[in-house]
Amino acid sequence: MKSPTIPDSVFLKKFIDVLAREMVPLEIIDVNGNRYSTGLSDTRFQLKIRDKKFFNALASPDAFRLGDAYVKGYFDIQGNVRELYEMVCSRLLDKDRRKSFFKRIFQLFKNPALTEKENIEYHYD
Repeated sequence: MKSPTIPDSVFLKKFIDVLAREMVPLEIIDVNGNRYSTGLSDTRFQLKIRDKKFFNALASPDAFRLGDAYVKGYFDIQGNVRELYEMVCSRLLDKDRRKSFFKRIFQLFKNPALTEKENIEYHYD
C-alpha cells in the first residue's frame, strides 16, 4: 500500500511557521519557484525544494529519509549545511530530548501498579 502524500502547501506553511518561531534564518523556494521566508532579516540559508517527495521525507520519523532525499536531489541547500543542521538541531531537537528526559524521570516516580495496569490493558484490549 502506498503511503499517503502530505499536502505540500499546508505542510510548507507549518514548516515555515516552526522555523520562524525558532528563529531559523531561512529562505525556502518551492517546486514552483515561489519564495518564502521565515521573516528574519539575516537569511543566511536557502532551501530549494526540487521534488514534492521532500515533504514526505521531512515528515518521516526516520531521520535517514531526509538524508536520502538530499542525496536523491529532492532538495538543495545554499549556505553552510553543517551550520544550518546544527542550528536546527539545537533549536528544535533539544527541546524534544528535554521532554523525553522529563518523561523518563516521571516514569520513575509513577505508581508501579498503574504502569502494570496500563501494560496489561495495552496488550489485551
